[in-house]
Order: sequence, then C-alpha cells, then structure tokens
Amino acid sequence: GYSGSSCEYDAQSCGSLRCRNGATCVSGHLSPRCLCPPGFSGHECQTRMDSPCLNNPCYNGGTCQPINDAPFFRCSCPANFNGLLCHILDYSFKGGQGRDIALPPEVEIPCEIAQCEGRGGNAICDTQCNNHECGWDGGDCSLNFDDPYFNDGKCDEQCANAGCLYDGFDCQRLEGQC
Repeated sequence: GYSGSSCEYDAQSCGSLRCRNGATCVSGHLSPRCLCPPGFSGHECQTRMDSPCLNNPCYNGGTCQPINDAPFFRCSCPANFNGLLCHILDYSFKGGQGRDIALPPEVEIPCEIAQCEGRGGNAICDTQCNNHECGWDGGDCSLNFDDPYFNDGKCDEQCANAGCLYDGFDCQRLEGQC
C-alpha cells in the first residue's frame, strides 16, 4: 500500500508519517521515522537546514511554515493566539495564519476629584485621593508622615534605614550627587 499524489508514501511501513524531500522511511522498534537527506531536518524532513523555521520562531505552539517572501516564514497559530509570531493573546482568534494586529491603546482614567489637583506629594495623606486614578496621592498615604521625626530636616539615626526611607530622606547624603 502506497499513498500520495504520486505513490511516494509507503503506508504499510510508515503509517501516517509522511517523509518529504526525498527522505526514506524506516520502521523503528517503537515507530517509523524518516531518514533525511543532506540539507533537511524535522520529523518528516520538511525543514531545510537553512530555513528560518529551523529554530521555530512561532510562540505558544504555533507552527512555522517557510515561504518565498520576506521574512521567509509564516506562523500558523493555535486558537486564542494571534500576531505574526503567535505572541498576542486574542480570545476572538479561532486559529490559523497569524496576522499583524495592533495592540489596543492603554486607556488612562482621569481623576474626577477636583480637590485632589496639586495635593499629591505634599506630605499630607488625602485619603479621597489615594487611588489609581488620582495617582495614589503622590505616595503621601504610603509614608508615615505623622511621625514627628520623619522628614524634619535632621537625620535621626534610629530611622536611617531603607524601611524608614532614611528618615524621610533626612539621612540622605547630598554631597557628590548630580
């Protein structure tokens, strides 16, 4: 039993394995395999040794297919992965040739609390401004500004460590800095 358009596959010894490019199918003790001619590699000798598909540039289980035009390959992507390299998560994609799609723009949500304008970074925790949209009040609520020794212009040695932000940066050495 031979199969293929010109009876090139020995269906009896090779089963569903399709050795290509002049490769020879040999029956192994576990399963048949292809002996590739010089210049070819891959499970079915389908890849030229100088092929851009040799190191499979396709991500997420995509399959590389050599083509004649630059970049000389294309990726066939599984469902939910799109892009030229199958690198973009796209739940609407059913699978197939990856397409060059633009990533959606990042949407910035403005702060809608008028009194938060200009209050960030003033060393006072404004809890109504302590959210993503209002920039976390410039970090004012994450620092211990109620401590009378914090950021008082004097380095208090017991607070001269990273956990205390070097006493509100009072212990930061300024000489030699640009």
